[in-house]
Amino acid sequence: MKDKNLKVLHICTSDSGGAGLCCLRIHKALLEQGIDSKVLTLNKTSSNVPEVYQYGRFRKYGTWKGLIIKATNKIIRSCGLRLTDYNKAMSIMKRTNVTTSLPFSCYDVAKHPLVKEADVIHLHWISNFLDYPSFFNKVRKPIVWTLHDENLFYGIFHYNPGKYKDLALEKKYYTKKESAIKSTSKLGVVFLSKMMHEKFAEHEILKSRACTIINNPVDCNQYRPIEKAKARRELGIPLDKIIFSFVAGGIADPRKGLKILSNTLQRMRISNAYILAVGGEDDYEPLPNVHAIGEIKDSVRMSAAYSCSDYFVMPSKQEAFAQTPMEAMACGIPAIVFPVSGTEELITPQNGVRAKGFTSQDLEEAIRQAMATHYDGDIIRQDMINRFSPEIIANKYIEFYKRMLCSIINR
Repeated sequence: MKDKNLKVLHICTSDSGGAGLCCLRIHKALLEQGIDSKVLTLNKTSSNVPEVYQYGRFRKYGTWKGLIIKATNKIIRSCGLRLTDYNKAMSIMKRTNVTTSLPFSCYDVAKHPLVKEADVIHLHWISNFLDYPSFFNKVRKPIVWTLHDENLFYGIFHYNPGKYKDLALEKKYYTKKESAIKSTSKLGVVFLSKMMHEKFAEHEILKSRACTIINNPVDCNQYRPIEKAKARRELGIPLDKIIFSFVAGGIADPRKGLKILSNTLQRMRISNAYILAVGGEDDYEPLPNVHAIGEIKDSVRMSAAYSCSDYFVMPSKQEAFAQTPMEAMACGIPAIVFPVSGTEELITPQNGVRAKGFTSQDLEEAIRQAMATHYDGDIIRQDMINRFSPEIIANKYIEFYKRMLCSIINR
């Protein structure tokens, strides 16, 4: 099969959020390489990306059933009951602060016409959308799965549940998930980072599976440097401040570390420190030095938010391969990050500092090191172009698709 004839279908619960945006970036990169790429999503928010389809809204494939199930579960929760496993999982999520989901849904995605016409199925973040038993049992095509978190390796949790790993519900659904995945021999897994690969490549659920490492891309045409003073004027940011930018889907999410950044800078007593926080403000309570400006969904305005900064800071405790530091560095801004997955290969002495650990003291040391270093924004940006351009990442995926197709032909 020639590359240009290859039909790829991406499946992702939503086209927004970290995983959804990464899915769209890979999809667009493949389109630019002439691949027949499409996206099937349960929750569609994009209107300017071609070939993105919403799953049978209010018509086929069980959507009405899904709405009824969601409404029923919500009523049960509002009454303080936990009669269903779904509601039990939601209760555990609130208690542990770790995302949970069940590997079941009422949607029969395997029957969708786009699944039937594709040569390769590319899974992304699929919770509450893909029904594992029916999908993996019915689909007999190559399946490539990019892991945006660790959910594949747990029953209901999306990251290491720690002391909760022995919960009955976790064990129950890990067994069910493992059984469903074993029903297909055509699964290949993409890790976003070396850290994730080293942690899970030998996991029992991946036995005899094709695995590879492909980092996320960053579109340096979308994220471009803007002259610092101009960017600050556009956003109403003081010209005499040292700006530390922070970006998260929800800035109050304790895993993302805004509070530790605020506390650290307060302790460092940098008189003109200014934290520019971009992201959803649900449950956010004001913090010292933090100036929250809400969500930005426009790449031009987002480029201004990065470009007005002196440093981008990501004191996050959990990531698969964070997109935000790449976007900042595409704008020529050095990054200061915690040592989460992906930062080992992302950060170099020329583009930022990777903290030694996850404490406030570790962050302070990293900030002081960055402030004592001279960075060249042009070099930082060119490094992103050289290593993480959409073309480079798309071609790595095309090679993996071909590898999966050849392995099936040769069986």
